[in-house]
Amino acid sequence: NTLDKKTVSAGFVNNILGNEIGIIVKIKRKPTYIEEFNAIVDYNNYGNFKFRINFYDLKNGLPDNSILQENIIANSKIKKGKLTIDLRDYNITVNKDFFVSIELIEGLGEGGLHFLADYSGSPVITRSASQGKWNKLEDLSFGFNLKCKY
Repeated sequence: NTLDKKTVSAGFVNNILGNEIGIIVKIKRKPTYIEEFNAIVDYNNYGNFKFRINFYDLKNGLPDNSILQENIIANSKIKKGKLTIDLRDYNITVNKDFFVSIELIEGLGEGGLHFLADYSGSPVITRSASQGKWNKLEDLSFGFNLKCKY
């Protein structure tokens, strides 16, 4: 997912524990080994924020079950720029399209954590609680991407 077109800023405005945003990733070859998660932070008004990177299989075009063996917990103080999470130690291998997301796991109140987004690419899928209903935003796509090996 690249941001070649006009970009906008979108993300978490009110940090509610369990808020989750992500995109569907279409694999090019199988097996695919995931090495890195990347996102471009447009602004972070929270300071240090703690989050979980989630990977799900798909059912009817929406995230279904986690494909991870263990939680991927990270934190960052990045205010603006590229956020990179090294995933090599998690040995994530996929053989079909999947969903990747960021889930906020600390309640930080009002503030804002936004990522660069555009109007092309994989639609954004969100939910407001860790077991809530998934919502697809067809016209918006985050600039999340993964570094992979085949």
